[in-house]
Amino acid sequence: MELWGTKDHTSPHRLDTSANNFERGQKDMFAIKAPDIGDLTHVIVRKDNSGLLGTDWHLQSVEVLHPLTKKRFFMLHNDWLKGACERKLEVGKVPASGKCTYRVTV
Repeated sequence: MELWGTKDHTSPHRLDTSANNFERGQKDMFAIKAPDIGDLTHVIVRKDNSGLLGTDWHLQSVEVLHPLTKKRFFMLHNDWLKGACERKLEVGKVPASGKCTYRVTV
């Protein structure tokens, strides 16, 4: 994953903290150490198709917390990542599929 912001971007980071990353129905959290990139504009997600079983996975969304400003940035995807692929997810943009789930709190 690469994080892109208004000031800079990170180098690619492999998201791997345990053998149970990216399990169905789970949320995974990762820390990426990098210089201040400003407000997040988009992320690049890459999948290399490695692994023995079930290498396709469904990516619902990505949420990033900026450690200095405490701002949260949300990117919705709600689609499958199949085979080796790369996706650009933009902050606040609805994915091309047009499918999304709205959460309303009153």
